[in-house]
Amino acid sequence: MNEPPRGFPRKRGRRSESTPAATEPGPQTTGAASRSLRRRYPRAVSEPGTLNRGPEKVRSSRLLVLAVLAIPAIAGLACTPSTTARFEPELRAECERFEAAVDRGDAHAVASFFLPDADRVNASGDWAHGRAEIERQYVALFARRRADPSTRPFRPEVAIRFVDTDLAIVDGRWHGTRGGKAVAGHYTIVAVRRDGEWKFALGRGWDLPGTAS
Repeated sequence: MNEPPRGFPRKRGRRSESTPAATEPGPQTTGAASRSLRRRYPRAVSEPGTLNRGPEKVRSSRLLVLAVLAIPAIAGLACTPSTTARFEPELRAECERFEAAVDRGDAHAVASFFLPDADRVNASGDWAHGRAEIERQYVALFARRRADPSTRPFRPEVAIRFVDTDLAIVDGRWHGTRGGKAVAGHYTIVAVRRDGEWKFALGRGWDLPGTAS
């Protein structure tokens, strides 16, 4: 058999069908999503030494990247106008029932709108942890109101903003009288939907500047 001249590469025979193909470095992209990901994030997908650490790690890393990229889209779908149209009426109705309990001076009923582990900071800065402490806050508030004949029920203007389908921020601005003087303030409530009903996870209240405590 004639040998090729020294320095010439040897001619290789055709690989048989049973011989496995050599594994190419980097993940094999398939489909429009993978091609789009590869164009947008070429280093994360194909740079040697990053994701090219074996098939299992490549697949796991690719899934992680795709999941992170999908988060903004999922968040955008959570708070569509249909979400507001579906859940705002029932949350607003719950807020009205809450205000009715406040007007009645029923501290126990008011506290029942909060979660058992909720917390609340009132206009004086007192921080209540749990439903029992929140009830005691309202007991003291209603006692002060009963001792003040000039007190009138507060009528808040309520705005609701949905953060997610089961999470919303309720902002209220109220006006009333205290000690014979006009007073006003704000409150913010974080409402969560649990087992088909809305509950308050936390509450914050404060008087507007110049309002007596």
